Amino acid sequence: MKVRIARVLPVAYGVVERFLLYGEFDDDVFATGGDVEVRLEPRTLYDDVKIYPLAKLDRSATLYQIKKSIDDDEGRSVCLTFCLSVFFVCLCVFLSVCL
Repeated sequence: MKVRIARVLPVAYGVVERFLLYGEFDDDVFATGGDVEVRLEPRTLYDDVKIYPLAKLDRSATLYQIKKSIDDDEGRSVCLTFCLSVFFVCLCVFLSVCL
């Protein structure tokens, strides 16, 4: 399940790995407190798993909004990677000409 974590800066998007509830339970339960373990998305940018309180889950975010934000972040990371690679190629050419 893809989720948006609100009330943190920057806003985090990810996939729920597991719920961490207080106490020990055998079956499905309704819990008002606890934490959620989230694998941050896009994975090309954030290869990390973080734990947030359940209260920080944004229940009003739609799946469309979450996917759009993840795709936008993915696009920015690709652009940044391309720009950095072009910069290093130009730097290498500059240094080879100057030396």
